[in-house]
Amino acid sequence: MPSRRLQQIFRPLAILMVSLVLTLRISAQDRAERPQVTAATAEAVANIRGQIEDTPLTRKMSVGEFLHRLGAEKELDDGLMRAELIGGPRWIDADTCQVQLQMSGVRVARILQHIAADHPDQTPISVSEISRLTADWDRRTFSGTGSSTTIGHISKIRPPATGSPWDGVSDGDRSKAVLSAKDDAIKHVLNSVQPILVADGKTVGDVMDSHPKVRQALMDWLNIRPVLRIEYRRDLQIELTMAGTPDGLFDAFRRAVGDEPDVKVPRHEIGWSAVRNDFEKQMTLPIGHATVAPTTAPAAAQPLPAVELPRRAPAWVTDHIEVDATAEAAPDSQLRAARIAETAARRKVLEKINELPLSRRVTVGQAAEQDPRIRDAVAKAMDQAQIMKTDYSHKKTVTITLRLDLQDLWDALRSSQ
Repeated sequence: MPSRRLQQIFRPLAILMVSLVLTLRISAQDRAERPQVTAATAEAVANIRGQIEDTPLTRKMSVGEFLHRLGAEKELDDGLMRAELIGGPRWIDADTCQVQLQMSGVRVARILQHIAADHPDQTPISVSEISRLTADWDRRTFSGTGSSTTIGHISKIRPPATGSPWDGVSDGDRSKAVLSAKDDAIKHVLNSVQPILVADGKTVGDVMDSHPKVRQALMDWLNIRPVLRIEYRRDLQIELTMAGTPDGLFDAFRRAVGDEPDVKVPRHEIGWSAVRNDFEKQMTLPIGHATVAPTTAPAAAQPLPAVELPRRAPAWVTDHIEVDATAEAAPDSQLRAARIAETAARRKVLEKINELPLSRRVTVGQAAEQDPRIRDAVAKAMDQAQIMKTDYSHKKTVTITLRLDLQDLWDALRSSQ
């Protein structure tokens, strides 16, 4: 039996070790629940889906086109929900999380075969043909990586110094521009939800105007959202994408008005449900822009010439873009999944817009990179995209159908000149 002296020595050490283990466990749990993990995972799912859809099956048909012909994008998404997480969320530093997902080519090929078998009369490629075309996929692995970080961390990272116009921008000016882009994103989000009716004819905007603490609560919530991506453009403009969702912003609003007893709110849960749905429909994507002037004026920083629109409307002006996107949904988070799906759908629409020919030599995407007016017009047109359908019929997924009439895009481009 240990002596009392030994007990006096080892007991404090034992308590210290237990405290250390508990601290490490709590720290790991806190990190797993931080918003960067959710944001990075959603980004990884979207990236692996895009990689698979871009893979060619035949010389004339990609996986994405095959799925679109059958209306089977959702079946691929169902399979992606079983993608493997490689090593768990990786914290590159105290603020930056990275998530990597992967799926073997064999599993993807099997999913495509099942899809063809489920649509025997519509499939453009038979099951046996898919099996032949994907015979070498046993050596392939599809992977997608997503990352997110805090605004404080992203503002410290310099763009690659390779003779770009950003070489003439000081760290201080660049950091200010990053923060301005974040503020711009927050401003657009708050403006988009102002018209939402709360109760007794009062809108979210009315509540924020009469109760500054409510506005501040929403700004505080948006301020700590992770950053998904940042783009440094040659015209010295920054585009910053944050990870805020309508569901989360609604929850922040409801908590804030709960602390203000004189705010008129819905009396029943069904009324709150209507307000939540309006947040889902009306909140804009948290994307902000800012422009910075260079400290010096290197030749590379000279602005590119403006893009002139063709006199005649392009042939695509009478057409439309319609895409589907699907996101995984937990039993209690279908609205959040719908928002993730909408973000993915908007990304697909934007990709298709960028591919549209504006002239014989320039696409809309190339013109937008060169001329800020074109880029702003595209962003304005994207606001006109409409959700045609939200499919909650599958318990584990939500699918969004998004449509943009290209006449709206052309009108926005013409008004920018």
